[in-house]
Amino acid sequence: MLSEWLHYATRLFHLIAGIMWIGTSFYFVWLDYAFVPPGEKKDGVVGETFMVHGGFFYRVEKQQPTVMPKVLHWFKYEALLTWVSGMFLLGLVYWAGGAGALLGRATFPMTQWTAIGLSVGSLVVAWLVYDLLWRFVGAKLPAVALVLSLALLAGAIVGYCLVFPGRAAFIHVGAMLGTVMIANVWMRILPNQRRMIAASLEGKEPDWARGA
Repeated sequence: MLSEWLHYATRLFHLIAGIMWIGTSFYFVWLDYAFVPPGEKKDGVVGETFMVHGGFFYRVEKQQPTVMPKVLHWFKYEALLTWVSGMFLLGLVYWAGGAGALLGRATFPMTQWTAIGLSVGSLVVAWLVYDLLWRFVGAKLPAVALVLSLALLAGAIVGYCLVFPGRAAFIHVGAMLGTVMIANVWMRILPNQRRMIAASLEGKEPDWARGA
C-alpha cells in the first residue's frame, strides 16, 4: 500500500512539475515572437507586447537592462523539479526490484546490473554527445547540427527499442530528452545568464550574445 501511494504521489508531482516547465517554456517561446518595437523609445527596451487575461490588460517589455532590478524572477526550478521527480520515478519503476521492467527483451538478454548501467549510461552519453555537437558544430553550422541531432534521436529510439521492452524503451526516450534539456538549462543557459547579471552589477555592458 505504501509503495502504491509513493508511486502515485511521485507520478502526480512529476506531471504537475512537467506542466509548469513545458507551460512556461511555450509561453516564453511565444512571447519572444510576439514582441514588436516599442511605441516610445526607452533605455534598454528592445520590444513590447500587449496581452489581456483574466479581465486585466498587460504590457510586457523585453529589455537589455544595464541596471538590474531589485527583484528578478527566475524560471529554473520547474525544470529541476521535473527532472528530479522523473529520475526518482525512473528508479522506482525500472531500477528497483531487480530491474525486472528493463529485462525481457529476448533479442538482447542481459543481467539486471547491465540493464541499469545501460539505462543510466545512455542518459549521460546523450547529454555529452548533444553538448559537444552543439558547441563545436552548432556554433558554426546550426542547420547541420539540427539534422545530426534528429538523426541521433532516431538512432537512440531504435537502439532503446532493440535493448529494452516497449514501454521501457519509450520512457527512456523521454528521460533522455528531459536529461538533455535540464543539463542544457543548468550547465549552459543559467551560467551565461549569471555572467550577464554579474556584468550589469559591476556597471559593465553585458555580452548580449550570451543570451543567443
